[in-house]
Amino acid sequence: MGLDFSGEMLTLARERAEAAGSAARFCEADLLSAKWPSLAAGPYDWIILRAVLHHIPGYRTRLDVVRRAAALLAPGGKIMLANWQFLSVERLRRRLHPWSEIDLSPEDVESGDYLMDWRREGYGFRYVHLLDEAETHRLASDAGLQLDDLFRADGRENNLTLYALLKKMTNEKMTNEQMKK
Repeated sequence: MGLDFSGEMLTLARERAEAAGSAARFCEADLLSAKWPSLAAGPYDWIILRAVLHHIPGYRTRLDVVRRAAALLAPGGKIMLANWQFLSVERLRRRLHPWSEIDLSPEDVESGDYLMDWRREGYGFRYVHLLDEAETHRLASDAGLQLDDLFRADGRENNLTLYALLKKMTNEKMTNEQMKK
């Protein structure tokens, strides 16, 4: 099951899946919505959030997405997070711009939020958030998930993406504070 808010991306994914003989299904969904579409085929053994969280503004909103994903996991299921580590690459750091270029100040955004020029099919700006190891640990804990593995891969220096494998904690491992959240 593939989710995206872009109908165009889903059409492309559907066409490629069909050409490859895959039985994959796709659903248009806004992950920021309080209600995700009915995913009747769940629960899921794996949920992969690749290149998702670093485009979602606000820690609380990122946490809500991870919690909703965790609620769809089968017993023993896992979530894989894959987040862009754009500060690790000099050519990407050169594409960062001050918030003042779009009439915002650093006080208007959270720590770790950046404005990047986007050079695909024209020129524009794109919001990106650096979801680093510390925030990944915090997200996992606040969502009641256990961090099983954390590693970097991809890109020329094998450091472009931070991968995290998360699984549900057993109640014995959850603190009282996590259960209240």
